[in-house]
Amino acid sequence: MFPYIIFISLILFFYWKRQPAYMLLVMLVFAAIRSDVGWDYGNYYDICTNENMLKYVKEKYSIVWSTFFSIAYSLEVPHLGIVIPNIITYIVVYKAVALFCDNDRKILSFALLVYALWPDFYLTSLSTIRQHLAVSLALYSGVLFIKDRKVPALALSAFNFLIHPSSIIIVAIFLILFMKRKVTIVHVLLLSGITVLSLVLVDDVLNIINIAEIQEYKDTYLSWDQNYGGKYKYLLGLVLLMLVTMFINIKNGMVLLSKISTITIVGVVFSLFVYASGASSVLGRIATYFTTYLLIALYPMLRQLRNSVVWRYVAIIFLVCTFFIQLFMVQDAVQLHSTSSYVPYRTIFSAL
Repeated sequence: MFPYIIFISLILFFYWKRQPAYMLLVMLVFAAIRSDVGWDYGNYYDICTNENMLKYVKEKYSIVWSTFFSIAYSLEVPHLGIVIPNIITYIVVYKAVALFCDNDRKILSFALLVYALWPDFYLTSLSTIRQHLAVSLALYSGVLFIKDRKVPALALSAFNFLIHPSSIIIVAIFLILFMKRKVTIVHVLLLSGITVLSLVLVDDVLNIINIAEIQEYKDTYLSWDQNYGGKYKYLLGLVLLMLVTMFINIKNGMVLLSKISTITIVGVVFSLFVYASGASSVLGRIATYFTTYLLIALYPMLRQLRNSVVWRYVAIIFLVCTFFIQLFMVQDAVQLHSTSSYVPYRTIFSAL
């Protein structure tokens, strides 16, 4: 647990100093020097050391991932197949937020703080590597769309499908961003209802599409008895309540803020339903395409409140707590001298 305390201390230190570049550097180094930390680490490592597995991946995954893994295999440095995608992910997140806020250090630093501490972002990116690279590119696509650079946004979204097919969900986000007027609480409730209904019906829809490959995927990844998330749903419920309260305070005329806040809230509703219903973790990951807009929505949402500086400190304390809550939740077997995918944190130096 001690390495994570160091990680958070450094992130907070550079946040107070308004040094977003150093915050990014901390995230890059912490991810780059890890060894056997994250759910996908062992699988990716095996792919980059086993010729038969590499051949299988070339048939199953896109040319992008085949290239990543082939480079690591050819250089006989399997760690590169894990580190390179992570590094790209964090740089893309940094660039996306910087583009959105025109390199405002205060906003950028706060966004990176949220990314580093909210457990569904940085911590989870150490596990679901492919998905989080796609999420970062989807965020960048959304920011390009917001900046009225729609052709590059659509082109990047098309490329992102090669990173992870789930990125197709960006279409729903584009539809919200395309709205010309301020989104109201009625729209939020309607979109949230559609989201929940879609999740309820997804199983029936896939059953109607009677294709063997789809059914195999559904049976493997979309089971509804996993009890995914456990008590985490209560934390998400609290987050949802706070976001809706801040949304109501958004002033008339703040059309963009209403849209990115709506995307964030829909993502939290998405996650909350998945956690509360015991649905598949795969569905929970898809919600991250929406919740990642918290990076660009939370700071301006907090500024709408009275005593916004105080509320910003409250948000930071809350984020630090949730980071450690997530760590303790995923290592509930430690009492039996077992380990989780994150604890203990190991480095490549200890593996030498």
